[in-house]
Amino acid sequence: MKILQAIVNYSITYSEPIINCFKHDKLCLMDVHSDPDYNRMVVTVLGDPEALVDCLFHSVKRASELIDLRNHEGVHPFIGATDVIPLVPLEDISISEAIDYANKLAKRVSELGIPVFLYEKAKDNRKLPAIRKGGLRGLKERLANNEIMFDYGARLHESAGASVIGVRDPLIAYNVTLDSQDLSLARQIARQIRESNGGLEALSAIGVYCQTLGKVQVSCNLRDYKITSLDDVFNEIERLSDNILSSEIIGCVFRDCISNPDRLKLTRFDEDMIIESWVSRYKQRVEP
Repeated sequence: MKILQAIVNYSITYSEPIINCFKHDKLCLMDVHSDPDYNRMVVTVLGDPEALVDCLFHSVKRASELIDLRNHEGVHPFIGATDVIPLVPLEDISISEAIDYANKLAKRVSELGIPVFLYEKAKDNRKLPAIRKGGLRGLKERLANNEIMFDYGARLHESAGASVIGVRDPLIAYNVTLDSQDLSLARQIARQIRESNGGLEALSAIGVYCQTLGKVQVSCNLRDYKITSLDDVFNEIERLSDNILSSEIIGCVFRDCISNPDRLKLTRFDEDMIIESWVSRYKQRVEP
């Protein structure tokens, strides 16, 4: 049974109409993470690849009707109403098949007038930060200077921007909250721990201030948790700062990535966050 996963990032705090796009017999809606400071909603879903691509397309269309980036604010970098759509092959589907689905979706999205960049395995391992550097304003400048080109489409959508679609290995989005309001501290820690500055391998990190918490966070992406684990990231931040308040995982993860949730001061950790659990539920529901 072919099972494909998508972890879709929308530039909106929460939207029921977008979530409703994933109501389908051949899909499992795994998780919805909403954050007002990031002004971002992350929807994690798995299931039949054809059904998934179709629902993803309708969600992009709905997001373009609801989100106007000209009025968008948030601490997280963005270039699109539907900002990023990574596809992750889970069972009985090859990387090349997943890339075909990414291109199929990208073509349909471009027909909405929303241009698309491909990334990771769908585009010579091009990294997301290389596309999203400088946010929407930076992208406009690089497009004007012919420093970057869309893979699908010709020009930015006036209100919906552009989308990034690709195929990648499992990634862990992980935020560590510090008992501090010092944004410079969070940014300094992020600079020291991220791979691009000689820090932990396969790790991206930025420092942000979360107004609703009144605290700063080190927001991380672990691109390969078997190389750099959650424990590695937590321990390194703890070494650089002795005031970790809590941490959180965004979306779902494989069971073997967490050995000691209490040690990580996780705000939430339960069976609904485990990918294997959702795969099992999905199979039980759709298999005859």
